Amino acid sequence: MERKYYLSDLDCAHCAEKIRVAVEKLNFVDRSEMNFTLKTLKVTYKEYNKNNENNVINTVVSIEPDVTVTYEKNDEKSGIDKTDIIISVIGIIVFVLSYLPVLSGINFWMQLIGCVAVSSKCIINVFKKLKNFDFFDENLLMLIVCIGAFIIGERIEALGVMVFYKVGE
Repeated sequence: MERKYYLSDLDCAHCAEKIRVAVEKLNFVDRSEMNFTLKTLKVTYKEYNKNNENNVINTVVSIEPDVTVTYEKNDEKSGIDKTDIIISVIGIIVFVLSYLPVLSGINFWMQLIGCVAVSSKCIINVFKKLKNFDFFDENLLMLIVCIGAFIIGERIEALGVMVFYKVGE
């Protein structure tokens, strides 16, 4: 029997491949196919039952805890996270306001707050992955780039990197 699963909040191609390999190694699975672009996992079972299906779902969640596995495509969830956009816009506004001459005394702190707001989702994802000792992904790399740019004084670069990363995401 073949079953198709939709994996919402899957944003790492390497993690998707790890999921595919782990599912395919299960003794009751004949083969698995991952389509990262469509965020689908197609599983062909040697023997299908509800327990085996739960094992597949548990395997997916053990590798990527933030992923939600569903049988039907969830169009409500797909798209842009409005909270993330609001936080990012606030961060950008605070960052831009820091360049006003009136606020020159606190511009460093405003720029720091702006960058942290824009990169908040990356920061959260890095800390979630740290508990599993599996943190080498694009979130950590983007955070390193942002911190590095901020440290060397290229604060606008730090903000730009995170904004473009979010747009590309």
